Amino acid sequence: MSQERCVAYANCLDDERHLEAVSQRSNRQKADKNSSEWLVPDNPSQTCRYAASWTAIKPA
Repeated sequence: MSQERCVAYANCLDDERHLEAVSQRSNRQKADKNSSEWLVPDNPSQTCRYAASWTAIKPA
């Protein structure tokens, strides 16, 4: 993905799922991993919501 596309994606707030407040601990654990590398720990309903949101908004 080009630098321009990464910047555009990172700054796109057209979808409410693009920006979600999380704890500092969760943010550090996730880092830059995608949903195949990190899922919300110990909370199946949050894990499903995270995976669905990530898939819906991820760049092609």
